[in-house]
Amino acid sequence: MKLDKEFSVNTLALDRKQQDVYNRNPHLREIFINRKRFLVYTKDFVKEQRFLKLFPRGTDLRISPSRNVTTEHWGERKAMLTEIEFLTNYAKQGTFSVIYVGAAPGSHINFLSTLFPQLDFILIDTKEFVAKETEKIHICSENFTNELAKKYSRNGRDLLFICDIHTFGPHHDLDDYMVQDMYDQMVWYSTLKPQASLLRFRILRAETYEYLKGDLILEPWASRRNTECRLVVVKDAPKTDYNNRAIEAALAYFHDTTRTMFYEHDLNDSEAEGLDHCYDCRAEIFILHRYLSKIQNISNGKALIQKTAEMSFDISRNIQDKTRPPITNGIRTLNVIQKK
Repeated sequence: MKLDKEFSVNTLALDRKQQDVYNRNPHLREIFINRKRFLVYTKDFVKEQRFLKLFPRGTDLRISPSRNVTTEHWGERKAMLTEIEFLTNYAKQGTFSVIYVGAAPGSHINFLSTLFPQLDFILIDTKEFVAKETEKIHICSENFTNELAKKYSRNGRDLLFICDIHTFGPHHDLDDYMVQDMYDQMVWYSTLKPQASLLRFRILRAETYEYLKGDLILEPWASRRNTECRLVVVKDAPKTDYNNRAIEAALAYFHDTTRTMFYEHDLNDSEAEGLDHCYDCRAEIFILHRYLSKIQNISNGKALIQKTAEMSFDISRNIQDKTRPPITNGIRTLNVIQKK
């Protein structure tokens, strides 16, 4: 690694306490490398920490993007965790059909299905799937249309809607494609009438944009260049105005500051394979805790800690990602810079 050759606790002249943080928290090393202020989050990590925090107009956020980045971009893990969180919150009671538009390649979905065996997944995309059909997973290789939405709205089951469409086109027309994607998923939401939806929220060129009212959800393991988040919308949601510039600034602050703060948690190093104390790791622990307590009904504190570590381990081995080497043996490490 280039950063491994350039920096160490010695070249950075860290004191003993800083060395300990640096060695045990590879995702936070950019704080020391970029000479930024080390921030510790001292409050309890609760569900509000999963929402994008918007700041009052005129707030000086002092955003200075990091030149050297040590957080991790892991796309399939990002999707997996946000979907576990969504289904934990809305699929506990009853049997639903999950309409998943833009699901390809879906390399995490077979494992996701085992976590929620009461759900039927209908995966819709024209791109090639890695996901395999099962009794609970059905693949539809075609474009999603309002006619298809009408068909699924009449299937007699309660629906949950996940939409991850992202149309690509010429760079100069990109905003037009994003506007169309946002409009399409809103129309499908209105037609399907799902109990809850997990939508893709894109930042548009216009300063304000009227859209479905919901919660803007932060995505762990996202790219630092990511300029979007997810939007959770419940049934019969009204519309509201979103300020794109405020959302853009809030996302920049999240990536630059919030993700590299130090967060306490109850998994120690030996239990938490590849997890340190950055935001992404803390959010993963929080999401898995909630799944295990709400869906698996695990309430014993020690058992919850152990099962959280095991589930994180299992996720690493059951999601496939062509951009990352497979993990079949040994210990997963997310170290960007090796310990010195």
